[in-house]
Formats: sequence, C-alpha cells, structure tokens
Amino acid sequence: MTNTKKDIQQDPAIPPSSSQLGNRAAQRVEQINNHLDSDKQSAGNSDTGHTAMADLPGVRRIVTDHTADGKAIFGQDEVLRPANPLDPKGGEVPSGSLTPSFTSIFRTTTHPAHPQGPWTDPHGKMQNLVDASGVTCRIVDFPPVPPDAREAQSVNIMHRTLSVDYGVILEGEIDLVLDEGVRKTMRRGDVVVQRGTIHLWDNRSGGNCRVFFVLVPARGVVDGDGKMLEGTDTKHLEKESG
Repeated sequence: MTNTKKDIQQDPAIPPSSSQLGNRAAQRVEQINNHLDSDKQSAGNSDTGHTAMADLPGVRRIVTDHTADGKAIFGQDEVLRPANPLDPKGGEVPSGSLTPSFTSIFRTTTHPAHPQGPWTDPHGKMQNLVDASGVTCRIVDFPPVPPDAREAQSVNIMHRTLSVDYGVILEGEIDLVLDEGVRKTMRRGDVVVQRGTIHLWDNRSGGNCRVFFVLVPARGVVDGDGKMLEGTDTKHLEKESG
C-alpha cells in the first residue's frame, strides 16, 4: 500500500478551527455577498461558446422510467452542459472565472423516494447545496485556483452541509481540506465519504478537476460539549425570491 503521509499538510491560510470559523460566519457571508454581484454580472456577459471548463465535455444523463403497465423504458437521454450556480438563467461559467461549474443530475423530494411519475429537472437552477427532503446528485467541475485567490470565491468556500456526502474524483486531482488546514490530495478514482465535516475543495493542480457527488441529508453533528455544529449558510446559491 502506498504511503500517503506526504498528502497531509498544514495550511496556514485555512482557519484553524470550527469554533473560530463560527465566529467569522457573519464576515464570510458579507464577503460572499460582496462578490455575488460581480459574479452574476460576469455570468450575464459570458460568451457561451467559450468556458473555463472547455476541456471537460458535457455530461450525458440517462433517466429511466415506466410505462402505465409497469414496463421499464428510457425516459430521457441528453447531454447537459455544466452551468454557473450563480446564474438564475443557468448559463455557463465565464471564461477565466474561479467559480466551479455545476451539472445537477437529479434530486429526490421524498424519503423513501418515488421512482416513477413526473420529476423536476434540477439542472441549471439556483438551489442550495443539499435538500433535507431528499438526495442530491451533481457533478462539480473545479477550475484551478491560485492560493492567494481562495478568499475571493463565493461558491467554493469552507463549508459544512447537514449531509453524508459521497464524492468520486472523475478527472484531475484536488485537495480536500478540513479543520486546521489538514488536507489530503485526491486523484482520479479516489472516493471520499464525508460525514458532515466542515471542508474546502482546493484545486492547486493547474488543471480542471471533475467530481461526482451524492449528498444524503443527515442529522447535525454534535461536539463533545453537546453543541450542535450548524451547517454553513449557502442561501446565496438559491434562486432569489420575486
């Protein structure tokens, strides 16, 4: 077995603990909001013929279904183009942007899920990272980000979701960063099971990275003092009301 100790490093640029991150939550939300207008304006002016993820192809999504008498059929077969999670119109991420692209594959709305009948296509829509009512499946394309540009991001931030996440690296490589800057480098074929941990995806590889995620809603994590560790506010990813 290969020794992976070399993949574990301390990064002084990452906040040192969950408690300190909690104290900075209001500042981070304000910081995020300061970047939203510029990101959305760039999305509206983007050239749909050129994207930051031009070397990654669209994702073919096949969804099965049933006929009225219960016969198994193919209900949908199409190629989805990665979308800008900050664009209400579902446009592509502008060329040169640090914003990851989202390909939203499917989202169930009940538990257990209903595997037949009409369903709502989540792709190209602004939405929270996880939904407490069901399972979310998406592919995220992470562009390479210089270390000094991490704080300028409004989507790829240090965050916690109230979920158990399964992540599979499809292309490229990326660092998964946890508390105190501890990190592991993940490469094509690697799988992570993330159990409600606060984390950051940090792509310093110099190339694009594509990750497949399945997010299953879960209970909140409780620390040793009985305090509930809250999920990160990502409402800026949801479609604006009105």
